Amino acid sequence: MTCRARMCQEPRNKLGFMCAQHWSMLPSPIREYMEGANENDPQGVPFMMALSQAVEFIRIEEMPDSAVRWTALIDYKDEESFPGWMISECGHIRRPNGERLRWQVNTSTYPQVNLKRGSGPNRWRLIHRLVYRAWIGPIPDKMEVNHESVMATKQHAHWGNLLLVTPSENRKHAQRSGAQTRHALKPAERSRVERSSRTIHYLAGKFGVSTTTIRHIKKRYREEN
Repeated sequence: MTCRARMCQEPRNKLGFMCAQHWSMLPSPIREYMEGANENDPQGVPFMMALSQAVEFIRIEEMPDSAVRWTALIDYKDEESFPGWMISECGHIRRPNGERLRWQVNTSTYPQVNLKRGSGPNRWRLIHRLVYRAWIGPIPDKMEVNHESVMATKQHAHWGNLLLVTPSENRKHAQRSGAQTRHALKPAERSRVERSSRTIHYLAGKFGVSTTTIRHIKKRYREEN
C-alpha cells in the first residue's frame, strides 16, 4: 500500500500510515496520537481525524510559496508588526530573508510557530489566530477563532475557513464535528491511564479524549499518591 500523503506513491512504513519520509515530517504529538487511536480502533473517529490532520499538515508543509497569497504579519496578542515578515493565506510564515518557519504543534495539536527575534523572548503564537488577524482583522477580547467547516482539521487554517465565535459556540461546534468524542473515562480506563507510561497524546488517541482530560487524571493520581 502507498503513502496516504497526497500525490505520494512511496510504500507505507511498518505502522501502515505513511511513507517513512512523510511520517518523519509530522510533529511527535500527531504521530503519538495516531498510534494510540489506531491501536484502539483503526476505523474510529479519533484515528480518522488524526489521519486527516497529518495529511493536511504535510500538504501545507509541501505547498510552494507561489501557490498562495501573502500579506504582512501582525501579532494578534499585542498588535505588533513584524517588518519584512509575511504570512500566507494558509498560515505559512516567512522571515525577511525568505526562510519559511516550520510549524510545530502545541499540546492540543494546534499548529504554532515561535516568532522569537534575535535574543528576544520566545513568542509562541497559534497559526489560525495569526491568519485571522492578518487576513480578516483584530480578535476582540474573550472571543475565539474557530475552524468553521465541520470536516476541517486544526491544520486547515486558510482564512476562508476561520470564524470568530464565543467560547460557548466553539465548544458546541467541537461537539457537533466530533472533535470532542468523549468527556470522561470509565473507572477501569482511568486506572489504566494512571499507571501507563505512554505519552499524553498516545493515551488521548487511544481513549478518544482530550489531552487535557489525560493530564488532569495524571495530575490527580500524582497528588493522591
